[in-house]
Amino acid sequence: MLKELLENIYLIPEREFDANMYLIIEDNENLNLIDTGTGLNVTQTIKDINAQFDINKLKRIILTHCHIDHSGGLHRLAKKFAPEVVVYEIEAPYIEMGDTIVTVASFFGVDFPRTKVDVYLENDSVLDFGDLKFSVYNMPGHTHGSVVFYEPQRKILISGDVVFPQGSFGRTDFPTGNGAQLVESLKKISELDVEMLFPGHMPPIMKNANENNKKSYQMGKMMLEQGFL
Repeated sequence: MLKELLENIYLIPEREFDANMYLIIEDNENLNLIDTGTGLNVTQTIKDINAQFDINKLKRIILTHCHIDHSGGLHRLAKKFAPEVVVYEIEAPYIEMGDTIVTVASFFGVDFPRTKVDVYLENDSVLDFGDLKFSVYNMPGHTHGSVVFYEPQRKILISGDVVFPQGSFGRTDFPTGNGAQLVESLKKISELDVEMLFPGHMPPIMKNANENNKKSYQMGKMMLEQGFL
């Protein structure tokens, strides 16, 4: 089931091995999907979206990073609905090569079909959804091409697996992860003015996410200093 977070922004909550997905409605018509889950539940995802919207109007799929719990459903959705596929420039080659190691598909013992990327996002570029305009920031550490999307007017951060609720943050032990880079990314996020945090896992924070993000940075910094990252 879709959960309305704000006008034109809906959460498709994580289930089983899937990450959270976010559906953004553009101009009261076009659909933009951020992340896709593993693909194990893609049929149900399609049904959930179709229960409220016409999924044939899926305009774009945008990935926060290449890990399979965020990108595994991409191939089927792209093949069926032909949306524009949008990926940060550093992560895009793993999607186009069907890399099972970096995408962690091999961890789940599944294939990762190659998918053409239509738009290579760059740092400081803007995702324009009409009334909502999200700045794209590369925040390496969980993967070297992880990105977050920040909407400064409503102070929304779609954080992928960089920062989570409860003062938590993404792991660094998968390919291209780096603890020092992650802590630097957490520091940058702690300096943004964020009211609402829409993470890749765990429920969103709808109020005063700044406090959480500062805790995540302090926790990451302490773990790095103690040699745990």
